[in-house]
Amino acid sequence: MSAAPIDEDRVKQVKSEWQERGFSFERKTDAPGKVWHWETHEAEQLAMVVSGTLQIEFEDRAVQLEPGVEAHIPTGAWHRASNVSDEPCDWVFGYNR
Repeated sequence: MSAAPIDEDRVKQVKSEWQERGFSFERKTDAPGKVWHWETHEAEQLAMVVSGTLQIEFEDRAVQLEPGVEAHIPTGAWHRASNVSDEPCDWVFGYNR
């Protein structure tokens, strides 16, 4: 079982903070076991879990995100995200503009 989810007021606050920092804001819900393909972007990326657990793999390490923890993915970094739990993972992400 993962940590307690963040509430919708906090999600709105994160959206506002990211937009003030020049980042977009999108939300996804991944089914248990969902694995995204390896990718890289021409922009910095932020990610945060709302509920569930998300693992972000880089070429040299993996980090597991619990609700409310922000991850920074540098421009050009190869990475992929996976829902490594048996629960849906609700998460937000954005790119600098």
